[in-house]
Amino acid sequence: MDLGTIIGLVLGFGLIGGTIAATMVNQRLPIVVGAIKFGMQAFFDRSTDKTEMVPLIIDLAAKARKEGLVALEGEQIDDPFMARGVRMGVDGLSPELIKETLAGELAALKNRRPLHF
Repeated sequence: MDLGTIIGLVLGFGLIGGTIAATMVNQRLPIVVGAIKFGMQAFFDRSTDKTEMVPLIIDLAAKARKEGLVALEGEQIDDPFMARGVRMGVDGLSPELIKETLAGELAALKNRRPLHF
C-alpha cells in the first residue's frame, strides 16, 4: 500500500468514528440505539422472501379447507405479520375484521418513524 491509501483509510475511519461520537454526544441514548438498529437493517435485511411464502400459503389454505381453521393453530409460521393473521382466523374473528386489522397495522408500519429527531 502506498502512503496515500494509508492516509485515506486513517482519515476515513477518523471521519466515521467522529461522526458516531458526535451523534452519541448530541442525542439521547434511545435515539442513538434506534439509529444503529435502523442502519443495521439497511445492511442485514432479514425480511422474508415473498416467493417463499406462496407455497406456505397454499399449504395453509389446503389444510384449513380439509381440517378447518383450528388445525392451523399449531403451525410454525416465521413471518410475524402472517402468523398474526392466521392466529386471528383461528381465534374465530371475521374475515372483514382480520383484513381491517392487518390493513391498519400495515398503514401504521408504513407511517411509523423509528427515530424522532
